[in-house]
Amino acid sequence: MNVFDKLRFSEQEEVVDHLFHSPILRVERIASNGQSTEFFEQEEDELVYLVQGEAIIEDADGRLLELKTGELLYLPAGYKHRVTKSSTECIWLCFFFPPQEGARFFSRN
Repeated sequence: MNVFDKLRFSEQEEVVDHLFHSPILRVERIASNGQSTEFFEQEEDELVYLVQGEAIIEDADGRLLELKTGELLYLPAGYKHRVTKSSTECIWLCFFFPPQEGARFFSRN
């Protein structure tokens, strides 16, 4: 499978394509086109890979994290967050899995 196959962008909303699903892993491709989102607080852990574009993630405390092409972000279950800004033709791969004890953020520096 090629993550760029049948890729669609919309001016109105993000386009979510479900690429893979098993009892322990779900993979979604999200195509953003300048959209922002409401806050999410998921029951699953999420590993986000920004394939293309730039975006800003905000957490419940108002902290902002800028993501650029090629960057990964780990969001543990229960971590309230939202996308405040995404570039045009922004492509995300999002990996959802059961909460992992001991999983943690790694420094980008």
